[in-house]
Amino acid sequence: MAQNRTITKETPPEVIERDIAETRTELSRTIGEIQERFSAAHFKAEVKEIIRGKVDYAKARGKELAGRAKDSAMKLNRAARKSSQEAKKGLLRSIEKDPSAARVIAFEAGALLVMIGQRLMKRKAATPSHVLPEQKITLEEAQEKVKAAALAPEEKLKKAA
Repeated sequence: MAQNRTITKETPPEVIERDIAETRTELSRTIGEIQERFSAAHFKAEVKEIIRGKVDYAKARGKELAGRAKDSAMKLNRAARKSSQEAKKGLLRSIEKDPSAARVIAFEAGALLVMIGQRLMKRKAATPSHVLPEQKITLEEAQEKVKAAALAPEEKLKKAA
């Protein structure tokens, strides 16, 4: 590295030439470093590093958030289970205190199921379900075909006799 020296008339030419050579070498090195910093390859490497850092951060943040979501879901699941168990215990205590209320609820639930069943039966009776969609024949026509098929062997025997 060139030293900052004051050049005087007495400075020998060899020292001045050596200082000039050292300064040229330093300038060359500095220019090379500047060129390297502003080269496309350097920018590309820097951008890649920045992107890699952002991706790594996003992955880590995603894992952190997923872990938090999992913990929250587990807490909610435990709370729901506990709440369900408490509701079940409360219902059983209520039934123990007043069994007639449980009988009334069971009777009403059964009546509701019967009503639903009756409505389904009415709806089913109102639709032409006796028509077979594949063959487009009525139930009566299908029954006649079955009878004819069943009687066919007997008629053949009668004709043969």
